[in-house]
Amino acid sequence: MQRGDAEYAAALEAMEGILLDWVTRPFRPLYYSDLSSMLVGDGHPVPAHDGPMPYLLEDCTRLHGGKEAPMLSAVVVRKGKERPSAGFFKLARAVPFLRRGADEPLWLAELAWLERTYVDV
Repeated sequence: MQRGDAEYAAALEAMEGILLDWVTRPFRPLYYSDLSSMLVGDGHPVPAHDGPMPYLLEDCTRLHGGKEAPMLSAVVVRKGKERPSAGFFKLARAVPFLRRGADEPLWLAELAWLERTYVDV
Protein backbone atom coordinates (compact mmCIF):
# COMPACT_ATOMS: atom_id res chain seq x y z
CA MET A 1 0.00 0.00 0.00
CA GLN A 2 1.41 3.37 -1.06
CA ARG A 3 0.06 6.90 -1.31
CA GLY A 4 -1.81 7.25 -4.56
CA ASP A 5 -2.69 3.62 -5.19
CA ALA A 6 -6.19 2.15 -5.00
CA GLU A 7 -5.48 0.23 -1.80
CA TYR A 8 -4.31 3.42 -0.06
CA ALA A 9 -7.36 5.36 -1.31
CA ALA A 10 -9.67 2.66 0.08
CA ALA A 11 -7.87 2.67 3.44
CA LEU A 12 -8.05 6.48 3.53
CA GLU A 13 -11.79 6.38 2.89
CA ALA A 14 -12.21 3.79 5.67
CA MET A 15 -10.14 5.89 8.09
CA GLU A 16 -12.16 8.97 7.20
CA GLY A 17 -15.37 7.13 8.09
CA ILE A 18 -13.93 5.85 11.36
CA LEU A 19 -12.63 9.26 12.47
CA LEU A 20 -15.76 11.16 11.44
CA ASP A 21 -17.87 8.67 13.38
CA TRP A 22 -15.53 8.84 16.38
CA VAL A 23 -15.56 12.65 16.69
CA THR A 24 -19.37 12.85 16.76
CA ARG A 25 -19.36 11.46 20.31
CA PRO A 26 -18.01 13.09 23.47
CA PHE A 27 -14.24 12.70 23.52
CA ARG A 28 -12.68 9.43 24.41
CA PRO A 29 -9.29 8.41 23.11
CA LEU A 30 -8.91 6.34 19.99
CA TYR A 31 -5.71 4.37 20.36
CA TYR A 32 -3.52 3.79 17.33
CA SER A 33 -3.83 0.05 17.99
CA ASP A 34 -7.64 0.23 18.02
CA LEU A 35 -7.69 2.33 14.85
CA SER A 36 -5.42 -0.25 13.24
CA SER A 37 -7.76 -3.06 14.34
CA MET A 38 -10.77 -1.24 12.90
CA LEU A 39 -8.98 -0.75 9.60
CA VAL A 40 -7.88 -4.39 9.52
CA GLY A 41 -11.49 -5.37 10.26
CA ASP A 42 -12.52 -3.37 7.20
CA GLY A 43 -9.94 -5.23 5.10
CA HIS A 44 -7.12 -2.67 5.25
CA PRO A 45 -3.88 -4.08 6.73
CA VAL A 46 -2.55 -0.93 8.41
CA PRO A 47 -0.16 -1.51 11.34
CA ALA A 48 -0.63 0.77 14.35
CA HIS A 49 2.77 2.44 14.25
CA ASP A 50 4.42 1.55 10.97
CA GLY A 51 3.77 1.68 7.28
CA PRO A 52 0.99 3.93 6.01
CA MET A 53 -0.65 4.85 9.36
CA PRO A 54 1.02 8.28 9.75
CA TYR A 55 0.40 9.15 6.10
CA LEU A 56 -3.23 8.10 6.27
CA LEU A 57 -3.76 10.20 9.40
CA GLU A 58 -2.06 13.18 7.79
CA ASP A 59 -4.04 12.89 4.56
CA CYS A 60 -7.35 12.40 6.37
CA THR A 61 -6.62 15.40 8.57
CA ARG A 62 -5.72 17.53 5.56
CA LEU A 63 -8.97 16.52 3.81
CA HIS A 64 -11.04 17.78 6.73
CA GLY A 65 -8.94 20.46 8.31
CA GLY A 66 -6.95 23.55 7.77
CA LYS A 67 -6.48 26.83 9.47
CA GLU A 68 -10.26 27.22 9.85
CA ALA A 69 -11.16 23.67 10.95
CA PRO A 70 -10.13 21.27 13.73
CA MET A 71 -7.74 18.39 13.13
CA LEU A 72 -9.51 15.00 13.11
CA SER A 73 -6.33 13.17 14.09
CA ALA A 74 -6.32 14.88 17.51
CA VAL A 75 -8.46 12.01 18.87
CA VAL A 76 -5.85 9.37 17.97
CA VAL A 77 -3.49 8.79 20.90
CA ARG A 78 -0.75 6.46 22.06
CA LYS A 79 -1.86 3.86 24.59
CA GLY A 80 -0.11 4.46 27.91
CA LYS A 81 0.76 8.05 26.96
CA GLU A 82 -2.83 9.18 26.33
CA ARG A 83 -1.70 11.82 23.86
CA PRO A 84 -0.89 11.96 20.15
CA SER A 85 2.49 11.04 18.74
CA ALA A 86 5.07 13.65 17.76
CA GLY A 87 3.80 13.49 14.17
CA PHE A 88 0.51 15.11 15.21
CA PHE A 89 2.29 18.12 16.68
CA LYS A 90 4.58 18.43 13.67
CA LEU A 91 1.55 18.41 11.35
CA ALA A 92 -0.30 20.89 13.57
CA ARG A 93 2.47 23.43 13.06
CA ALA A 94 2.73 22.87 9.30
CA VAL A 95 0.81 24.52 6.47
CA PRO A 96 -2.20 24.75 6.30
CA PHE A 97 -2.82 24.27 10.03
CA LEU A 98 -0.20 26.64 11.47
CA ARG A 99 -1.11 25.97 15.10
CA ARG A 100 0.98 27.70 17.75
CA GLY A 101 1.75 27.08 21.38
CA ALA A 102 3.03 24.32 23.60
CA ASP A 103 2.03 20.75 22.75
CA GLU A 104 -0.45 20.05 25.55
CA PRO A 105 -2.53 23.26 25.26
CA LEU A 106 -2.47 22.98 21.46
CA TRP A 107 -3.82 19.43 21.58
CA LEU A 108 -6.46 20.22 24.22
CA ALA A 109 -7.62 23.19 22.11
CA GLU A 110 -8.00 20.88 19.09
CA LEU A 111 -10.07 18.43 21.14
CA ALA A 112 -12.33 21.24 22.35
CA TRP A 113 -12.67 22.53 18.78
CA LEU A 114 -13.57 19.05 17.54
CA GLU A 115 -16.23 18.76 20.22
CA ARG A 116 -17.73 22.17 19.37
CA THR A 117 -17.73 21.27 15.68
CA TYR A 118 -18.88 17.65 15.62
CA VAL A 119 -20.52 16.58 18.88
CA ASP A 120 -24.24 17.12 19.31
CA VAL A 121 -24.39 18.46 22.83
